[in-house]
Amino acid sequence: MAIRTNDETIVKLLRFVEDGEISASEVEKWLKDVDIDEIVEWMEEGFDYEEAIEWWDKGFRPADAYEWWEKGFSPADAYEWWAKDFSPDEARRWYDAGFSPEEAEEWRDITSLEDAIRWKRYGFSSDEAEEWLRYNFSPDEAREWTSYGFSADEADEWVSERYSPEEADEYARKGIYHPRDIEKLTNKKEV
Repeated sequence: MAIRTNDETIVKLLRFVEDGEISASEVEKWLKDVDIDEIVEWMEEGFDYEEAIEWWDKGFRPADAYEWWEKGFSPADAYEWWAKDFSPDEARRWYDAGFSPEEAEEWRDITSLEDAIRWKRYGFSSDEAEEWLRYNFSPDEAREWTSYGFSADEADEWVSERYSPEEADEYARKGIYHPRDIEKLTNKKEV
């Protein structure tokens, strides 16, 4: 490995050695994997050799590794979130809400974290929520309509004619499953 450095970096490394934060044998071990500048970068972020190599093996630079570490992620966990294009802050929020990186990626593509939490609490999968969102239903509205057994497209049909879930359910109990059928029924009675 080619050694690239400047006097300032060497001085910083020597201070780490003088302060007992790293031994000469540890420096030698580091130099098998990284150059002097990188040793100093990792040391400035507070990582020892073993920790740094774990992060480095996952493709993280010192400052990035520190951000993920600061949010409580291991190198392996941070990599899973990072590979799905989450920032450390965003990953922490989704993780704390009980989402895996895979789930979070699915939900983030269709709605906010706050709504994803509600959709999930109400028992909807991301695919089901996406269907309801296609018709502009909120999690609460979708929950209400599904409690009466309506699908998103059926609920949309009733809503477009200004019927509530309760009213639609009343008609459905009478065998009328679409609002357009109400007109047909009333037209037959008029004849």
